[in-house]
Amino acid sequence: MIRIRLPEALALVREHFRPLLFTAAMDSPQTIQAMLLDELTGESLVLTGLPCGVSVTRAQLAGLISVIELDVIALRPALLERLGERQIAI
Repeated sequence: MIRIRLPEALALVREHFRPLLFTAAMDSPQTIQAMLLDELTGESLVLTGLPCGVSVTRAQLAGLISVIELDVIALRPALLERLGERQIAI
């Protein structure tokens, strides 16, 4: 099973959510804090306690993206409107 180091995993998440600005940092050994920002409107969302270790499998990465998307849909659905159909394969 191939594992992806955190910096590369976060780069893939960043690309997935483009054109939104995505930033993230570890807030514990098993979780990250992430922020999504729409630079055009200034709308943003900070999510804490997202499950993520220092390396992840592709399935864990897909799960992280899914958790972020579900949180955004529940809390700030307008942020996802700019994403359109642009998605990357994981």
